[in-house]
Amino acid sequence: MTHRIATAAGLAVLLVGACRKEPAPAATAEPPARVAAEATPHAWPDPTPAAPPTAEATPTETPQAGKPVVATEPAVAEAAPPQAAVEAPPAAAPRALPQRDVTPPTAPADLVVEPTSERTVALRWTPSHDDVGVTGYQVLRAEAVVATVKVTRASEEDLRPGTSYCYTVRALDAAKNLSPPAGPVCAATPDLTPPSPPAQLTVTALGETEVELRWTASTDEVGVTGYEVLRDGRVVAGAPALTVREKGLHAYTEYCYGVRAFDAAGNRSPPSPTACARTPDLTPPSTPQHLVASATSDRSVQVLWQASTDNVGVEKYELIREHDVVAEPTGAWGEERDLHPGVRYCYAVRAVDAAGNRSPTSAAACAVTPDVTPPTVPDAVVAQAVSPSAMFVAWDASTDDVAVTGYEVVRDGELSAKVSASDAVATGLPGGKHCFRVRAFDAAGNRSALSNAICSTTAEPGMPSAPYRLRAEATSEKAVRLSWHPSSQSGMVYRVYWENGKNIGATRLTGFTAVGLKPGERHCYHVAAIDEHGQESPSTLAACAASQTESLSAR
Repeated sequence: MTHRIATAAGLAVLLVGACRKEPAPAATAEPPARVAAEATPHAWPDPTPAAPPTAEATPTETPQAGKPVVATEPAVAEAAPPQAAVEAPPAAAPRALPQRDVTPPTAPADLVVEPTSERTVALRWTPSHDDVGVTGYQVLRAEAVVATVKVTRASEEDLRPGTSYCYTVRALDAAKNLSPPAGPVCAATPDLTPPSPPAQLTVTALGETEVELRWTASTDEVGVTGYEVLRDGRVVAGAPALTVREKGLHAYTEYCYGVRAFDAAGNRSPPSPTACARTPDLTPPSTPQHLVASATSDRSVQVLWQASTDNVGVEKYELIREHDVVAEPTGAWGEERDLHPGVRYCYAVRAVDAAGNRSPTSAAACAVTPDVTPPTVPDAVVAQAVSPSAMFVAWDASTDDVAVTGYEVVRDGELSAKVSASDAVATGLPGGKHCFRVRAFDAAGNRSALSNAICSTTAEPGMPSAPYRLRAEATSEKAVRLSWHPSSQSGMVYRVYWENGKNIGATRLTGFTAVGLKPGERHCYHVAAIDEHGQESPSTLAACAASQTESLSAR
């Protein structure tokens, strides 16, 4: 057995020398233990069986430096029992095997872990020491190796923002010995990214003083912690969920909101698009009180009252007369103009707010407009002799802003009659010339100025009494109907004239129809009375009319 071992050792030396083609190294140049441990000579197999012993002695091989001496044994030794071979002197044994590296490096020191961004963490430490040499470092997180490096620094990327990460570091040598760990040392990645803005914000009024907001959720790389509700640039509510209500608001007011999300790191999203709602006003104003109506002129009335109150504010009042709104003042008084003089007007008031709520209607207050305007002056006064002691006076009717009540006829400077129509008969006159003036008056006692004077002379004694108050009216396109007041004497025949004294007919009646006219033909007519002696009275005042036109007669 000793021989086989020696032969194997010698063969190894020869093979190594033949491959390298270099002289064997000296004994002082023995390779390090780690290298030796990686190429152990005793592990090589014996490539060929041992040759049978011969009578000649085999020469002994001089060992190379750093390697064990290899020698050949005599034949006698071959016949020796196996125990003799085991007890061979130490000088004939192979060289000693190198020692295995079992000593780990020292633990890294001064481990520092710090974030360099919200997704990256950097580590650094002071080097470890080893009896052979440190070949690298393992960086572990949660007992899992996340990096192996040969330098004293490392980093880990693609982490989650806002998360704490704890690391340990251990050194290793070529023999895979691991040092005790440094750490754990922890660091949190910052969260620098705000959430996305909330979307689809809606605002709904729930009553006069409350609104509700709803929106869809924001997203965040770590997590949304809550929401802030903003109105007029300031936070008015916070909400962990997707809806919130604000109470204590004012009725009939528009409120506009935005919502922003925030995360645990305090990052806030941009506000959502603004959404608005107007709270309703459901409360009407109070009823106006203490109405007082008074005429401020003959054509205007002013109404005063005690102002109403409202939870938002009274926007206006409605001044009502005969169920119609005649004015919409903003203050606690109103006025209606362009009225009629001498008329009683009654008013009520109700208040209105901006939302259109109306108060109950107030009690009524009334006033009468004065009539301070006199009628117009009577015009076109004419006089006709009727008899030796009577005269007929006529004029164009006056007008008045209310109504003409009557006329006063002044004869020769003295009031002689009051009549309601626009003509009068003055009787009991002395014969001769008389002058007349007329003025109108209304119900309020307003009197017009006197008209211009018209003078005429009574009829000659013995003349028949004349008809008067002649009227002419078209009855068709070919006829005009005349009518008059008869003479005070009976049995009279009435002769009818038109322009230039042309006699067109006679009748005993107090009416006559002029016929055979052309459409629209106009004439001015006179009538005189003829007594049985053929005496003719003074003629009436003229009355003019035209027959109807075709268009009028066709109606």
